[in-house]
Amino acid sequence: MPDSNFIQLINTVPVIVAKATYSFGTDGGVQGVITPAIGPVIPAGSMIYATFIDILTALTSAGAATIGCGLGSGAQSVVFKALTGKASWVKGQLGSAQASKVTADSKLTLTVAVADLTAGQFDLIVIYVPGIP
Repeated sequence: MPDSNFIQLINTVPVIVAKATYSFGTDGGVQGVITPAIGPVIPAGSMIYATFIDILTALTSAGAATIGCGLGSGAQSVVFKALTGKASWVKGQLGSAQASKVTADSKLTLTVAVADLTAGQFDLIVIYVPGIP
């Protein structure tokens, strides 16, 4: 049986579901890091426990585009899904089952390489617990 401190902590720490929406029509598709116009800032110290993608419109490109997603533009820019061919982007869970700690306040981003995207839209859903003070 957990002790009362554990139970109290569970009752006071929120689990947050955040969503960013990438849309080619709004955000473009040029190679590099793209920060969707619609998306939250995930606070530093947060622990991300799960990430999911919901493809709303198929992703297309004029070539063999690769796409990754994560946080910001630094080392965590592909923490949820490494750069992979657009054909591997289907609805469902992304990344590994391991938790990721956010190192700095960051927006959800995607990284496009090899070829520009020419169409597509998806929601990136993240489940996290904010840093415990």
